This record gives sequence, C-alpha cells and structure tokens, in this order.
Amino acid sequence: VAARTATAATSGGTSGTAGTAGTGAGGGAVSATSATATAALGAVEAVSLEASLEALRSCQDATLRSLQLDSVVPGLRVDITGRLKSAYSTHLKMRRKNISFGQVCDARALRVVVGEPGPTPGTADEVKACFVLLQAVHKLYRPVPGEYDDYITKPKRSGYQSLHTAVVGPDGALMEVQVRTRAMHDAAEFGNAAHWLYKDAFTGSSSSGKPKTSGGGGKESGGGAGAGAGAGA
Repeated sequence: VAARTATAATSGGTSGTAGTAGTGAGGGAVSATSATATAALGAVEAVSLEASLEALRSCQDATLRSLQLDSVVPGLRVDITGRLKSAYSTHLKMRRKNISFGQVCDARALRVVVGEPGPTPGTADEVKACFVLLQAVHKLYRPVPGEYDDYITKPKRSGYQSLHTAVVGPDGALMEVQVRTRAMHDAAEFGNAAHWLYKDAFTGSSSSGKPKTSGGGGKESGGGAGAGAGAGA
C-alpha cells in the first residue's frame, strides 16, 4: 500500500512538473512533489504500523482470555506480551532465507511467560506449565508444520531456554509464540543467555553496541514495536 501510494503521488507530480518546467519553475515543482510523496508515504506507514499493532493486541487479548477461561495453569501467574519485528530485521531474514514477507513466521510474536522470578529454569510446576500452555496455544491457533523448537529440553549453547512455535493467527497471518518460565525469561533478557551477550560473544559484533534486551535470547526474535505490557492470569 505504501509503495502504491508513493508511486501514485510521484506519478501525479511528474506530469505536473513537466508542464511547469516549460515556464522555468520545474525545480521547485519537483521539490514540492518529492516532499508530498515522502509525507504521503510516512502517513501510510504510520497507519500500517498502528493497524499491525492493533491486530497484535487483539491476538494478545484473545489468547490471554482463552487461557484464563480454560484455567490452563491454575495457581500460576501468566503474562503475555507482543512485539512486531523491525523492518530491517525482517528484510534481512527475507533475504537470508529467500522468502516472501508472508512466509516470515516471526514478523510478529507473542511471548507467554509463566511463574515468578527465581533460579533458572524455574520450579518443576512452572516448567511443566510451559508445555501445557503450548498445547493450549496449538488448540487455539493452527500450528505451522516444522516450526516448533524445544529449547527447554535442549537449551542453546548460550543457555537460552524457551519453547518456540509458529501458528496461523485469527487474521490468517503467521505469528510466532514463545513460551517460557519467568526465570528463563529473566535469564534471556538480563543473564548469560541474553541475546546481545550471546551475539557479542560468538560473532564479536552488535548492531548498536548496547544491550539488545527487546529481542531476548530467542530464535531471531529481533527488535521492533511492542504491543504493550502483558497481563497476569
């Protein structure tokens, strides 16, 4: 939509500029057209981002309500947050895997965190609850074949632990869901399994030189816009 809008704005300006150029004022018209196209593109992108965030918030709320109504893990706190992958990270993944945007499973994601802060990996009940919650998510949304990773049973070499799955959201678009205990989450965000520490340690590089806590230690979770704080169940 943004591309079409920008093209339309530019095309319209070009025809107008051609007529003005004959009068010697072409340079000013081109500049004005460029500014109009840029403003139009920015407005469309802002609307698109807000629409995407709103759709993600709807998925977040629907998932939380379902888990609460079904009393999936009674007695345990459940928090759900959402995030949109940054455009740059999405572009890199599309290029690296040679896939289209619609095939990027983690362009948007929900993170389900269960339990309370404590030593990793969390209590036995919290760890068990992760698998129960995963099953509940698969009942709520259709899972994508081949997109399930169990980093709880087999942690990454950084120590990162979580369950990752990809599902088809209620709007038909793909969505990643991560399920972990609070202890695993804290380790992924701030401990030895933090993504930015892992990246620095094994590749010697960082995109910003600062702690990248928004992505955690997850499977290419990437930075991006968040859909707000989670709510306890």
